[in-house]
Amino acid sequence: MATQNYVCKRAIGAKPVPRPVTAKAKVTKEKVKYVLSTSKADWFNAHSTCAAQGMELAKIQNSEENTIMRKLVWSVASGGSRAIWFGANDLRKEGYWNWSDGTPMRYKHFAAGEPNNFNLREDCGAIAYDQRWNDMNCKTRLLYVCEKRSLVKRVLKYQNWEYHVSTNKRNWYDAEKTCITWGGHLASISSSRENSIVVMALSRNTYHYWIGFNGIRREKRYEWSDRSRGSYSNWDYKQPGNNGSDEDCAAIWNNRKWHDAPCRKTMPFICKRKIGNQMVRYKVLVEKVEVKAALAGPIRDEVQPANVVDAEENPFVFNGALNSIEAMQKAKEAATIQATTAPV
Repeated sequence: MATQNYVCKRAIGAKPVPRPVTAKAKVTKEKVKYVLSTSKADWFNAHSTCAAQGMELAKIQNSEENTIMRKLVWSVASGGSRAIWFGANDLRKEGYWNWSDGTPMRYKHFAAGEPNNFNLREDCGAIAYDQRWNDMNCKTRLLYVCEKRSLVKRVLKYQNWEYHVSTNKRNWYDAEKTCITWGGHLASISSSRENSIVVMALSRNTYHYWIGFNGIRREKRYEWSDRSRGSYSNWDYKQPGNNGSDEDCAAIWNNRKWHDAPCRKTMPFICKRKIGNQMVRYKVLVEKVEVKAALAGPIRDEVQPANVVDAEENPFVFNGALNSIEAMQKAKEAATIQATTAPV
């Protein structure tokens, strides 16, 4: 195929689109999406920019990931960038290296004599074109790499149930709503065997996930969101602690133990549903029809009247319909105001 030079054009002030690179990390069984920045920043601003996109400064957890990062450095080396920021730092305590999301560092690949904390001002990690790491002054401006990780195998089956592990962070209430639309609830756990199997599906790099256990209705009297009954629990030492009297929702940690946490805190979560249940999608139709016509079959776009199967789904359907109607009413009012104030 013939090649040819080319000319690019962009508006003054327009920002280049970051270059995404996707790879599968073999050791951690995770899919990792790396996004290399096109502008330089100090380590702190790099971290903030990644977080604003729902990502983290990149972690390097094995030699395969380190090789991928080296290739990213090589891709910008011709432009004068000999190193790029990633998530390594010892900002909390000198000599104790962690990742930007707070998880401890187990894999290291520092160059000989590094990290040396030169002039007592080097607390952030950068990877060089030779794939060795170095500690540098965090205020140095470098290109940087953001990442987003997701489990390759997200659905686990056990007996008559299947579990969906979501790496998207939600508060407990929104996580439960998401699970309901999937056709289930936040996971209930009825035995130590089930507890162990659920933990097997969790990422070793994320410490806690929402489950359905909660004391929202009655303080310190926990129940499952799917209304299942059972006496099994696996609280960690001195849990539930209910610090500040607002920790009414349970999360399972990757050490198999449970902790209580504020229900408004965001974290990944685990859904559970019976095998064969389908994802539920709701759609609010604006036209009015008689009950007989609604029950006769699909009204439009293969939509059937909603079938509310339990007490949890009832307010979910009602509130969703109410919010949709209010949104449509506001849109109509806005259109009316715009029409009446339009110049003639």
